[in-house]
Amino acid sequence: GLPFDANTGIKQVDNLIKKANDGDVKAQAALGHMYMEGDKVSTDYTLAYMWFNIARANGDKKAKDIIRDLTKQMNNSQVNEAQKLASLWWDTYRR
Repeated sequence: GLPFDANTGIKQVDNLIKKANDGDVKAQAALGHMYMEGDKVSTDYTLAYMWFNIARANGDKKAKDIIRDLTKQMNNSQVNEAQKLASLWWDTYRR
């Protein structure tokens, strides 16, 4: 499935994904932090970037600086993939 399908098998993560998909900016940023720090999920900078990118577009003020710092730890293909995933999320949820 897609990384924003709520089927990780971890109830807390799935609940956050559902909230994030419903447009909850705090849930979107929380998922970014979880993937960035490897909290309850495997560390994945691509997915962290994706969620922070979505949160930023929805008004999260801190996400821009976090994305800038994350980008320093990622290669171009990871950033491109994260941007593609964020775009796919927008196409799916438009919130």
